[in-house]
Amino acid sequence: MDGYCVIQVVFNNLCPELTRWHAGDISDRLRESAAANPHCDRRAAHGSGIVIDDGQALPILTGASGEDLRRARETLAAGGVVVRSRLQISDGMVTLAIVRPDPDAPAEPEPSREPVVASVPPGHAVTTVTVPGYLLTTGIGPGSAIVSPQLVERLGLGAYEWIVAATTRPPTEEEHERFAAALRALGAGGMIQADAPTQVDPMLLLLVGAAALITLGAAGIGTGLAAADGRAGLSTLAAVGASPRLRRALSVSQAGVIAGLGSLLGALVGIGAAFTVIEGNNQQDYRRLWPGSPVEPVLPWLTLGVVLVAVPLVAILGAGLFTRSRLPVERRL
Repeated sequence: MDGYCVIQVVFNNLCPELTRWHAGDISDRLRESAAANPHCDRRAAHGSGIVIDDGQALPILTGASGEDLRRARETLAAGGVVVRSRLQISDGMVTLAIVRPDPDAPAEPEPSREPVVASVPPGHAVTTVTVPGYLLTTGIGPGSAIVSPQLVERLGLGAYEWIVAATTRPPTEEEHERFAAALRALGAGGMIQADAPTQVDPMLLLLVGAAALITLGAAGIGTGLAAADGRAGLSTLAAVGASPRLRRALSVSQAGVIAGLGSLLGALVGIGAAFTVIEGNNQQDYRRLWPGSPVEPVLPWLTLGVVLVAVPLVAILGAGLFTRSRLPVERRL
């Protein structure tokens, strides 16, 4: 009742730490060694399953295309294995470990320093087989290895059956309901996987709007105060023959300097604070040590464009529109 059969891909020696990790060694020394090994793919640490396919569903499962897809299909047609990580293939060959129930197997398997598979349950035995393989170079990887149906049959194993299909467009709500009803009638389960929608955090939009309003307000107040303070000087310039548009040009330049410099300094301070927080978070063991994934900062270019370019431009245009070119005549005693 507790027996089962499973196929696992045996990893090569490019990352020897990976096999030990799958066997349960999570020591800091091993994780530091794996982090120093450029062949140790962090994504492979979580293992990969096996999918059986004759090549028809290969584009849907992997995203492979072109000549790469053609060669992968040829490998499956010849009874081979298609893998998606260079850690699973050596010289064009892939080694598979087959775990089967075995009444003669020891109740507690002896641990090995270099186990073939991640773990062998009690009462099971492991055999290996090496077959031709092909490493996909396009599509998404790493991921599940794809095994041909002929190979599974030759190994004397069975499989759970799944049907995978692609649509030419996202299904409608009515089609979703019809799909679910058809599966219920068959006593089967299933799902529709759609592209992940692009989501924008509303809080980010509120922060961008607040930053823009604060910058525009500061630029307006600063420009107004500067204009009031320099009004006497402008009158003097007008008296000696300065152009009437000089006042507007000065206001525009003042608004540009205040808004542009304020936006730039604010962006630098914000980016610096964000990088500090990210770096501090990355120092946590679960992210710093292999196979943890340190957070990679990504600059929000659209937001920076709004703050650094659009906001100063609005401030400049506002100063140009609301500043009078001519001053009222003043008398000096």
